[in-house]
Amino acid sequence: MEFKDLPPSIQEIAAHTLRHRLNELELESVTKKDTDNMARNVRDAFTGLYFCASINKHDSESMANKIAETTAQNINTKPTEEEIDQFAHDAGLKNKKEKSPYAGNMFVYDNL
Repeated sequence: MEFKDLPPSIQEIAAHTLRHRLNELELESVTKKDTDNMARNVRDAFTGLYFCASINKHDSESMANKIAETTAQNINTKPTEEEIDQFAHDAGLKNKKEKSPYAGNMFVYDNL
């Protein structure tokens, strides 16, 4: 499902959510990449959860409101260093502090 396929009322809620989050930021310190990521996160959250709601036959308006509340609270949170390390460990990537046994070999990449 794409964002354009959402009902207009849901698209409007998503736009208000994104605008609310952007209003909370200091625009001088925000990069285009940051705003693009926020917009992508809002879009993905609304389309994904609306799609699940439509499959499960839940009330899409109340689901969209829940999505908006959750997104507004969580969209700009940054993971801690421990969370990043845990994610990297779970994904099988090396911790930044660990040296690869192949360090110095220009033909082998550390995190493959």
